[in-house]
Amino acid sequence: RLRLVRCDKCGHVRLSHRPEHIEVTHSFSRDYLEHCALAEYETCGSLARVGGKLVLFPFGNYRFFRPVLNSVRPFRRNGTIVDCGSGVGFLVDALQRDGWSAVGIEISPVLVACGKTSFGLDLRVASFDSLEGFTDLDAVTLVEIIEHLFDPVAVLRQLRGWLRPGGGVYITTPNFDCDDRRRAGMAWNAICADHYQYFTVATLTRALETTGFQVRWIAETGSRGINEPGGNTLQCIAVTQ
Repeated sequence: RLRLVRCDKCGHVRLSHRPEHIEVTHSFSRDYLEHCALAEYETCGSLARVGGKLVLFPFGNYRFFRPVLNSVRPFRRNGTIVDCGSGVGFLVDALQRDGWSAVGIEISPVLVACGKTSFGLDLRVASFDSLEGFTDLDAVTLVEIIEHLFDPVAVLRQLRGWLRPGGGVYITTPNFDCDDRRRAGMAWNAICADHYQYFTVATLTRALETTGFQVRWIAETGSRGINEPGGNTLQCIAVTQ
């Protein structure tokens, strides 16, 4: 029953109706923690469950996030970075092991509690509306997060204020122009009730440039790697001007 609408002026696509509060989304539930947030990282080799306890595999986790680490490493000066929408903190762990002073912010207290208790990571329960801002950061990451935001332009402006001059933002998000979406239409698996925004290369570039960023590179990415036209994911680095 989901319906998408497209702006006639800029071409951006979003859900036609959005819930008033993000807390209605499934990420707040224990079911999501067990069957999505943790299961995904078990599949990629970052995590195992041993004797009823969660065990993080640093090598597998580091390898999984290597593209992110390689992308943000050139921005490191004072070593500060924030992962927005950190979930249980697997990217935060990989960043710390790569030499960063990394903090994760996450709106779900269920996910934050798991990451802090199981892995001892610096995670904080916060939404962009309630968060006290950071300053002079080297970089910010939003990995599969910007599509969840009610007002991504307002958030990008906020993040720009957190960054030092020349700091970077790393973003990944589903690619609305991907081949799979063109074939599947509304049956595309990235169309769901808590994905409110659907970006293309053009609309993500526009959102970043509108908020004072300069796009350093942006690419469609698929199973064969970066620069795969029609790939399912957009991958982007932008810098403060």
